[in-house]
Order: sequence, then structure tokens, then C-alpha cells
Amino acid sequence: MIDTGAVYGGLLTAFCPETDAVVQVHGPRAISESPSHQRELATGLPC
Repeated sequence: MIDTGAVYGGLLTAFCPETDAVVQVHGPRAISESPSHQRELATGLPC
């Protein structure tokens, strides 16, 4: 599972199975949201 907060700068979610607690914090914003930078990041992905 990929946490979209980690990818897109939204809410970053953590789950603790021992307590069933879910914690959310705001992730950092993307460094650059330009289309060329997004393509550069996407080309390095294995899937």
C-alpha cells in the first residue's frame, strides 16, 4: 500500500496494530509540481 500523503503531500497516515490507533499528520509539499519534474520522477519508478 502506498500512502498518498507521502507521495502527494497530503495527510500522512500511520496505523498501530497493537492499539488499533490511526494517526494522521500533514506531509511535506512536493518540491516541484511542474509536469517535467513529475515525468522525471515517474520515469525512475519500476512499475
